[in-house]
Amino acid sequence: MESKDFSCNINPLGLPKGLLERIDLGKLVSSYPDHTNRKAIRSISEHYALSEENLAIGGGSTEFFFTIPSALNITTGVLVTPTFWGYEASLKHAKRNVMYFKTHARNGFEIDLTKLRELLSATNGGNNNQALYLCNPNNPTSTLMNPKEILQLCKDFPTTKFIVDETYLLFRQDYDDLSLMKEASESNNLVVITSFSKFFSVPGVRIGMCCSSRGNVEAITKHQIPYGINNLAQTLIPYLLGNHEFIRESREFMENERRRIYQLVKENPHLHPYEPQANFMLVKIRDKNINSTDIVDYLKRDGMSVRDGSEFVGLGKQYIRFSIRENRDDNLLLNTINGYYNSRIKPS
Repeated sequence: MESKDFSCNINPLGLPKGLLERIDLGKLVSSYPDHTNRKAIRSISEHYALSEENLAIGGGSTEFFFTIPSALNITTGVLVTPTFWGYEASLKHAKRNVMYFKTHARNGFEIDLTKLRELLSATNGGNNNQALYLCNPNNPTSTLMNPKEILQLCKDFPTTKFIVDETYLLFRQDYDDLSLMKEASESNNLVVITSFSKFFSVPGVRIGMCCSSRGNVEAITKHQIPYGINNLAQTLIPYLLGNHEFIRESREFMENERRRIYQLVKENPHLHPYEPQANFMLVKIRDKNINSTDIVDYLKRDGMSVRDGSEFVGLGKQYIRFSIRENRDDNLLLNTINGYYNSRIKPS
């Protein structure tokens, strides 16, 4: 039985066609990488029309999350939960304080900006160099925050650092309108991070990108280890960003499938979906007598992996999250979930 992994939010279209044929792997593994990462950064600079001094590349977005607390002297990180585990792990690794701002199912996991402002105002003082971490769109809720609201927060709280993870924004057709890369390059308190792993299906290569003011980028790169970005990652970046047709096709596909699968789940009597703004969907199990672990285990027996809501702070055993894949795979997932419910029906 072929396994179907709905737990990793990777582009279902796979690698850009012909990508690996362009790579001289023997040459790459037998020579040292450029410790300045200059060619790779130049290709990012040209793609985004941003100055090279405002950009850095790292070993996935994870490297930046683990570098930033020390590099930017953050003492307290505010996390909007539920969210990606890496923010909390990196702050705790650096022995920094962690505060949680909860979002709730009753509000569709949207951020209550009034309450968030109250929290930031109350904690923004003294020697507390705080940072607010925002995943946009957010993992696992697949909610999207208006970038204008983020910019207003940056303006209203100039001593707070705003760390915005745009990894899943790459999947959106309106990416250019929503990304804060340009604004981050002109700001001292806004840092935008993204990963190429999910969109270009290269998680094993580890390619992350960071954009901010020159001062912030210099501080971050000083904390990176020399030769930390391997030759394969540096070589792939220009090819990935230059593949405009793949980027267009991926975004168009995801826009259509995202809308289609949301409509199907809305019609499912067993599941309550939250409208996805990224390439994955969070759903709530309607029947309170059924928990997510039972469904997850049932799906595993049929070779399908999804994320259990109990794995995320702020969710629990009434939720599952699954990535949006190709049409037939998504249909199979929903049919198998229905099969779980049918298996529970006992003849009278």
